Amino acid sequence: MKINQSISILLILLLYINIFSQEKITIFANQTLSSETKLMQGFIHGGSEYLDSVKVAKLKPAFWRIGAYFLAGSGYQNTKRFNPKITVNINNLYMIVNQIPSQNLSKPWIGNWVDWDNLVTIIANNSVTNNEQIDYWDVWGEPDNYWTGTYGQWIEMYRRTDSILTDIIPNAKIIGPEFGFGRCNFNVNSILQF
Repeated sequence: MKINQSISILLILLLYINIFSQEKITIFANQTLSSETKLMQGFIHGGSEYLDSVKVAKLKPAFWRIGAYFLAGSGYQNTKRFNPKITVNINNLYMIVNQIPSQNLSKPWIGNWVDWDNLVTIIANNSVTNNEQIDYWDVWGEPDNYWTGTYGQWIEMYRRTDSILTDIIPNAKIIGPEFGFGRCNFNVNSILQF
């Protein structure tokens, strides 16, 4: 009888764990994965809770995106020690500097782009001055969910950003747009033209 009760409790516990478990991930700490998946081998934002050097070093992250959690201990010096490729999300830093609480409220075209241009200039100059090499510059994450401007403003933002960055860092690699939610009104032709 006790064995049946124990088995029943164990089955209920396993069912409970299965129902409420989060998404499973696979970690390969003993091998180098294909470079084709390099942007899927790391931390999208980081954050102070991921900075345990012993644990994170074992994961050998190939990628780290600095942005939304920059002020929470996910800045350059904190993450470079793991030797990942580093991406900086410019709009995330723009939002932090301008105390914008949501990407939906981020509108860098207001004020004729002056605040945006100034921030891009400061970030790029700091990268050079502090010898903090950035592998990829991410202008704006997930416009399909958060962009509220026009397609023309979108192109203008990338044009301006590219002009400023490559003037300061001639070999800067600018990436994007990243799409994640599918609610943007950009049509396929606009994306392909981009």
